[in-house]
Amino acid sequence: MRKYVYPFLSLLIVLFLFTFSTEKASAKDVTHEDLEMLAQQYNLTDITFINEQQEYDSTLNFSSIEEFEEFLMNEEKQELVIEQSSPIMLRASNAGTKTYSSWEFTGVSTITSYAKVTRNSNGIVTKVVVWSSQTGLAFPIAYTENSTDYVLNKSKTGGTAYVYGTKAYGATIGGQGIAYKKDVTYTVPF
Repeated sequence: MRKYVYPFLSLLIVLFLFTFSTEKASAKDVTHEDLEMLAQQYNLTDITFINEQQEYDSTLNFSSIEEFEEFLMNEEKQELVIEQSSPIMLRASNAGTKTYSSWEFTGVSTITSYAKVTRNSNGIVTKVVVWSSQTGLAFPIAYTENSTDYVLNKSKTGGTAYVYGTKAYGATIGGQGIAYKKDVTYTVPF
């Protein structure tokens, strides 16, 4: 029995060392140039490369540049499919105040945009208050609201609210730390 155990253990050790050395080699394959190309392709701003020796437990971790690029592609797709909710308060008439919202789930938090709309007895919009908030973990994806705006339709009975913000990310890609920002716009129809 022992004569079979030692070769088997040796094979396991060799496989482990090969796997470990392959992971180290792929981590070194991530270059600043590769990351800068992705930053330009996906409109990422304020790119900061973090010292490779530092470890950040609160970052998004990717084992390869391809995995990071897949994440960025999914982020772009997700921005196109923001969930819209119906008014939080429903009333029988058009008069009164209703709050509308839309939200994006980032995987660790939810960014919600709101439009609180007041209408008179004729259904004409008289006041709009727009804001946003982030709930859940604010790291590795932190959100900051920069400004808000809204546009009414021609009859002034409805419109669209806009929330302009910035999402800041912390990530580790193949051992290379990176921090970047991306501008986002959320819409809330009302």
